[in-house]
Amino acid sequence: MKNLNKEDYKICIVGLGYVGLPLAARFSLKGFDVTGFDIKEERINQLVNKIDINNDISDTNLETLVKNSKLTSNIDEIKGCDIFIITVPTPINDDKTPDLEPLIASSKLVGSIIKKGSIVIYESTVYPGVTDEICTPILEEKSCLIFNKEFSTGYSPERIVPGDKVNTIEKIKKVVSASNEETLKIISFLYSSIIEAGIHETPSIKVAEAAKVTENIQRDVNIALINEMHQLYTSLDISTLDVIEAASTKWNFMKLTPGLVGGHCISIDPYYLMHKSEMSGYTPHIMQASRKVNDDMSKWVVEKFLKFSSKNNDKMNISILADSVESLIGALYLDGGFKNAKKFIKSTWSPYFDIEEKNMQDPKTKLQELSQQKIKKLPDYKLIKKEGPSHSPIFTVSLKVLNLKKIITSGSTIREAEKNAASIALKHINEN
Repeated sequence: MKNLNKEDYKICIVGLGYVGLPLAARFSLKGFDVTGFDIKEERINQLVNKIDINNDISDTNLETLVKNSKLTSNIDEIKGCDIFIITVPTPINDDKTPDLEPLIASSKLVGSIIKKGSIVIYESTVYPGVTDEICTPILEEKSCLIFNKEFSTGYSPERIVPGDKVNTIEKIKKVVSASNEETLKIISFLYSSIIEAGIHETPSIKVAEAAKVTENIQRDVNIALINEMHQLYTSLDISTLDVIEAASTKWNFMKLTPGLVGGHCISIDPYYLMHKSEMSGYTPHIMQASRKVNDDMSKWVVEKFLKFSSKNNDKMNISILADSVESLIGALYLDGGFKNAKKFIKSTWSPYFDIEEKNMQDPKTKLQELSQQKIKKLPDYKLIKKEGPSHSPIFTVSLKVLNLKKIITSGSTIREAEKNAASIALKHINEN
C-alpha cells in the first residue's frame, strides 16, 4: 500500500448535526479537503452565516470550517468526494422499533454518486448487521459497483455527548472498523489524524456496531437499577444519596445517581439491540425491564412531587410548584424532544384534559404526524424567496407532502408561510 497523505482524500460529511458538524470542523482544522452536506438548506444557510443554533462547536471552529471548507445542500457539489462519512440520526418509531429511514435515504443518496475507490463510513448508531445487511446492498444497487472490489465500507460509532465541552471529539478514543484490511488502514489513518486520544480497531463492522449500543445499554441498565433502588429507599424513608455515598467508598462501586434518562442515545439505543435480539428469537429481559423503569421514572418523580406539595400546600408557594413542573417539562423537551415531553404530559395529566387533542395541534404538527404514519417521511418545506422591505418581509415557501401537488404559499414569517401551506395540504387530504 502506498504512503497515506491527507491530500489524497476528499471527505464529505453527510449530516451536519451534533455529530457531523464537530467532525467536519475537526477534519477542516487538520487541513483535510472537507465538504459538509446536509439536506436542510436552512441549516446550511445558518452555518455559512456562522450561526450554529445548537452550539455544537465553538465560534472559532465554525469560522475556520466556513473559511476552509465547503458547506452545501446541493448533491452535485459532493460528487467529487471519495470518502463519505454518514452521520444522520437513527431515531425510533412510536412503537419503539428502529427508524432507519434517514440512514436508508442517505445510503441511496451516497450510492448514487460514489465511484470506483470510494469509501463509505457510517457513524450512526445501529444494531449489529445494519451496515452489512441493509446499507451496503443499497450502495451496491444505486452505484452499480462491486462491493469490496470497486468500493468499500467502514463503521466508526459516534461517542460524543451533546453539550460536553470537556470530552470533545478529539479527546474520545475512536472505534474504527472496515469491510477489508486495506480500507481499515485508510480509515485508521483518517481518524488518527484528528483524534488525539487514539483509535481502537475492531475485527469486524458488526463488533463496532455492537460496541456502541453496548456502551449506552450498560449505562441504561445501571441507571435503571439505581432508579429502582431510589423508589424503594424513598418508600423506606432512606436517603438514596446517603446510601450511594456509603457504597461508593468501595473501589469497584459504580457511582451513579437516580434521575431521568433521555437524550439522543441512552433512551433510544437499547431499542435497536432489543429489536435485533427479538429478530434472532431471544427475549432481552433485563434490557426491557430497564427501559420500563427509566421510561416510567419521570411520572414517578412528578407523582411524588405533587403528593408532597399537596401535603405541604400551606408552606409552599403555588407559583414555585408551577415553575418547577414547567422546568421539568422543559428539560424533558430539550433532552428527549417533543415526543418524549408529549408522552410524559399525556401519561400524567390526560385524565384532566377537557380539550380534544386534535384542536390543540397546529397544522404543521398534524401534517407531520400524518405523513410519518402513512409514508414515514416528513413534509418537505423549502423557502423559495424573500421579498419586500426588511421591516415587513414576505416569505414564500413550497411544500411537498404525500402524493399532493406542490403547494406554494406566503406569509409574514417563514413559520406562518409553512403553517399556511400545511393548512392547505390538510384541507386537500380531508377532501379526498
